[in-house]
Amino acid sequence: MTAVRVLAGLCLITAACGGSTVPSSPTASDSPGSGACRYIPAAAVPVFDAAGGKASASINTAAGCRWTIENVRPADSWIAVESSTTVGPATVSITAAANRSFTGRDGGFVVRHANGDPLATYAIVQRGAGCLYSVSPDNLVLPWLGTYDGAGDSPVRLSVHAEPSTCQWTARSMVPWIKSVYESGSGTGDGTLYLSTVVWNETSVAKIGEVVVAGLSGVNPDARVKVTQLPR
Repeated sequence: MTAVRVLAGLCLITAACGGSTVPSSPTASDSPGSGACRYIPAAAVPVFDAAGGKASASINTAAGCRWTIENVRPADSWIAVESSTTVGPATVSITAAANRSFTGRDGGFVVRHANGDPLATYAIVQRGAGCLYSVSPDNLVLPWLGTYDGAGDSPVRLSVHAEPSTCQWTARSMVPWIKSVYESGSGTGDGTLYLSTVVWNETSVAKIGEVVVAGLSGVNPDARVKVTQLPR
């Protein structure tokens, strides 16, 4: 009888006498130690133009290693890093916001073990802008008739500022119902832009579109005009 009781006790503890066991959920303690997870980044992250953009970086830590990502400094908030996983090797997506300054900047992000120990640090550099653009006003709210004044089209006048004055620019509507027209002589330095909403909004929902003013090279930050056309 004693042997039976001992055997039954072993079955309760080890589940070795038939049936199945349910594995426990992974926890931070299941991750390899931070020493085993440390690594050197395989390649440098590309230098971003002032316009910003996206790039990718490889997280080459050991399999099963659990990690997190954070910016090195609070001032590095212009860098956003996203990943579909935080376990083992992975590729992360890096987004740099536009740098609206003539001065370059640097920052970075750090990959940390689940226990908080740093595993690897990535340095990121962004160039300063060669040209900066702004538009005034940059937010328009129009009635459902748009720029139609009862007798014909009456486009809205906007001022474009480019610094330095030698900087060239183009204006492009992102939606078909907004048309942009340059004043003679615009397109370099300060100029005037006219916007026309050529389609009435006879729906019950407001329409929203943008017009983008940007340099010819594509490496500098653009300026945007948000246009809201109210419903009828």
